[in-house]
Order: sequence, then C-alpha cells, then structure tokens
Amino acid sequence: DLLLDAAGERLGGSTGCNSMTGGYDYSAASGALTVGSITTTREACPAGAADEAAYTQALQRATQAIVTGEVLVLRDGESELATFQAE
Repeated sequence: DLLLDAAGERLGGSTGCNSMTGGYDYSAASGALTVGSITTTREACPAGAADEAAYTQALQRATQAIVTGEVLVLRDGESELATFQAE
C-alpha cells in the first residue's frame, strides 16, 4: 500500500513485507513528481526481496503523477510504473 500525506509531502506504506517512509515533491498543476530517499524496515522476508526493491525503485523513478478521481497513476515519461486505487 502507499499513503501520501500532501500537507507534509511524506509518503509511507508497505512494500509487502516491510514498512516504508520517505518524502516527495508534487505539483498538482503540472503533475511533476519527485520521490526522495525511501527508508524501509529490515524484517526478514521469506520471499519477495527482489519485488520489494523493484517497488521502491519504481516509486523513485516516477516523474509524473496523474490523479483521476480516486486513481493515482505513476509514470516515468511514456511508461506507466504503478497504479493505485484509493481505499
């Protein structure tokens, strides 16, 4: 899951095994997004370490965020990196 705190420009959530936190900059006018360093807990995960690394790296590669209703799409140029649905 991914939680965004717009007021504090902080992100948090879960990578599937570990908790994560970090900062970001977002411009609603242009959709420009910059995700800073992401820190994760260090739980021993039975599987999925590669998936966890790919997830956090995708968040950091994102350069654009498109919000449509309750859907957030993260993009890097022409590529869609991730899609999130609000809960």
